[in-house]
Amino acid sequence: MKITYSTSKINSFGGINFANSIIVNKGICSTIDQLLGSRGIRAEYSYSDLIRSYLLMALCGGECAEDITEHLRGELGQVKDFNVCSADTLLRMQKELST
Repeated sequence: MKITYSTSKINSFGGINFANSIIVNKGICSTIDQLLGSRGIRAEYSYSDLIRSYLLMALCGGECAEDITEHLRGELGQVKDFNVCSADTLLRMQKELST
């Protein structure tokens, strides 16, 4: 057995970076933005960012929007080129899409 030391952060959801790269590389984000359009002038996150947040949260075992803020912010914050939004933002997006 070989032991190596690492100074980089390691989390229990190592495969989430792989899942995120598939989502981005297959053009899923751009398709979502084309179909749903923009959220508005003051919106910080696009629809694809928010739907990707839900998807990545579910893949990490999250069951509700609050899990992204309460339990998974640290792990999802390590995903490259991804800004974690709050549960409130996810719920606002859900309300926007329901009307």
